[in-house]
Amino acid sequence: MYFADCIGFTGNCLPDVEVWADRLDGIVELHSTNNLRNLFLSGEYDDVWPDMPQEVLDAALDDSNQFHLTPYGESTENKVLIILPGNVTLDDYTESDVLYALPLIKNQ
Repeated sequence: MYFADCIGFTGNCLPDVEVWADRLDGIVELHSTNNLRNLFLSGEYDDVWPDMPQEVLDAALDDSNQFHLTPYGESTENKVLIILPGNVTLDDYTESDVLYALPLIKNQ
């Protein structure tokens, strides 16, 4: 697990992961249809994040947590998947809140 200020928030940030465009599009689609948790329930996350720490997986599977998918870095094609507690938004996040960030970089 890495501790970094990777998106303007201080939180637990996994290393950047390169993914093919179709895989990234699939993750964006799952997020837009509120089905992203299924990626973690089915175990399909393993081909994107093969060494995901158990605490991050537990957070992704926890129904009380929420997902945010936002642009990452200079390219709008790159995304970062953020896992936050359900009672916290990106606007009222504080350093005492648990945040996990999983950066997704489009493979060129």
